[in-house]
Amino acid sequence: MPRVIAMHNVDNVEHWLSSPKRDEIFKEVAFDMVTFVHPSEPNKVGLSANIPDLDRFLEINSSPIGQAAMKHDGVQPDTIVLMVEA
Repeated sequence: MPRVIAMHNVDNVEHWLSSPKRDEIFKEVAFDMVTFVHPSEPNKVGLSANIPDLDRFLEINSSPIGQAAMKHDGVQPDTIVLMVEA
């Protein structure tokens, strides 16, 4: 199961950190999620997770439900960078 890192900017870090949306949306496809905050760029955050089915994860992420969750969490979609464990 590959570990994936997603980095992106958010409108409000505290809101993003406290939001239950990421667990609600990805609970079936992402495990052992860990959140990160950039120490010197106040709106840059990251998330790492074990994702057994990357295609399903990406499908959920781009679905209307995933898009609504990102909007709710203040994620700036054009800043998302994904890295997959090699």
